[in-house]
Amino acid sequence: VLGAELTYVQGGAEAGPMPTARMTPAYLSLSSEPALDDSSEGREVELSPEILTKAQELGTAKAAYDFVKNETRLDWYYGSLKGSTQTLRERRGNDADLSALLVALLRAQGTPARFVHGTVELSVEQIAASLGMLTGEEVVKLDAATAGGAAFSLSPEKSAQVTQALNAAAIPYEPLVRGGRVAAVKLVRVWVEAYVDFAEYRGVGSGKVGRQWVALETTLTGQAKAAATPPVLDSLTSLGETPDTLTATWLSAPTQQSMVEFVRGRVESYLSAQRPDIFYSQVQWTVVPRREELPLLPGSLPYQVHSVHGESAFLPESLQQRVRLTARNEAGPLFELTLPFHQLTGHRTVLTHVPATETDRQLIELAGGLYAAPASLVEVRPVVRINGREVAAASRGVGLGTPYQWSMEVLLPGGGSRRIDNRVVAGNVVAIGVGAPGNHYQETENEELEDLDGPAPRFLYARAAAYANAWTQG
Repeated sequence: VLGAELTYVQGGAEAGPMPTARMTPAYLSLSSEPALDDSSEGREVELSPEILTKAQELGTAKAAYDFVKNETRLDWYYGSLKGSTQTLRERRGNDADLSALLVALLRAQGTPARFVHGTVELSVEQIAASLGMLTGEEVVKLDAATAGGAAFSLSPEKSAQVTQALNAAAIPYEPLVRGGRVAAVKLVRVWVEAYVDFAEYRGVGSGKVGRQWVALETTLTGQAKAAATPPVLDSLTSLGETPDTLTATWLSAPTQQSMVEFVRGRVESYLSAQRPDIFYSQVQWTVVPRREELPLLPGSLPYQVHSVHGESAFLPESLQQRVRLTARNEAGPLFELTLPFHQLTGHRTVLTHVPATETDRQLIELAGGLYAAPASLVEVRPVVRINGREVAAASRGVGLGTPYQWSMEVLLPGGGSRRIDNRVVAGNVVAIGVGAPGNHYQETENEELEDLDGPAPRFLYARAAAYANAWTQG
């Protein structure tokens, strides 16, 4: 956020309860036919020029499936954070966002597709592999066990790290204890079903006869997802630090460095003084994704499905992270706006101000501009714009130059929330840049609607996006 006080919020979110609804999806019902919405654009399924170009480049449903499975990175968080275009730009996302990307690519190719969500069972070893926690040797053992060989189990320490990661991501899950240890978990997952000519082409051809719904998992496969090379030195232990202490130090000291740059600087200083024989690249945990090349679309999902909770053309609200923007002053509320999080991620979002009345507009013009106008005589209305389009406006005006409060609250799918409060001066421009985890905003002209943002909002938003990126990019 630029143009207001920056606020950093620490602490994890709590997961909501496991859903209990049950239904039979189309891929298990041979009589189900596609509906119009299964081929439509809307909400998180954006058929943007980037999506259309990529879909045309890939050409087939099989190629689209392979692209999402092998060319993107799986992140673990609960609920959709970004639309299909932002997910394509970042080449990463969780199950919901990667499913949105695959659905968009399939629909852009003319293949009807839906979202399916349900409770599935994953071994802690599967999750650990997808998190990049397994070494090459452990990956070989896991693949052998999956193929029917000797059993492979995680160490108690790594098993605990898996459940810690799920807790940190606020993902609802139930541990499954077998043999005195947590061997697997039941958790909510989103996947895709596509209406393809499975019997003859399995997504490779263009035939229209004998089509049926097929379930497609976007990232997890029948083998370990990634193999990691551990660092030669545990740099945090050597520094006597933890992620929390480093974060606190970075926040407490004024610096022009990003968090990643700050941590790297600390590690490199230590190596230079204490271990000159080791390079920075050697203390990083290196993860190499493993591709899965199949000649056909798979005929099954790579995990046990305990129950299916729903299928839909678009993600339900229960699987979306949302944002609530509010503003108020001493006289009461000014505006309240609730949006799916993906409408902000990678989209130029600003809180700005316009003349409250025609008289205010004339006074501002006579004075030569907003900042030359007499503040005691002019009122302005706070408005929120996304990509230059006004999406919310205050119900009344406030005095130019007077302070008021505005808040941004992230509403989590499980019912929790995270709130940030800021103070802003009426007349200033506030740019709201969010990362999920990055912000791959691309400045383009809005061809359908008049873009009301001038150079200042565009400049500020570029800085806000860069600030969001600085947390995850060195």
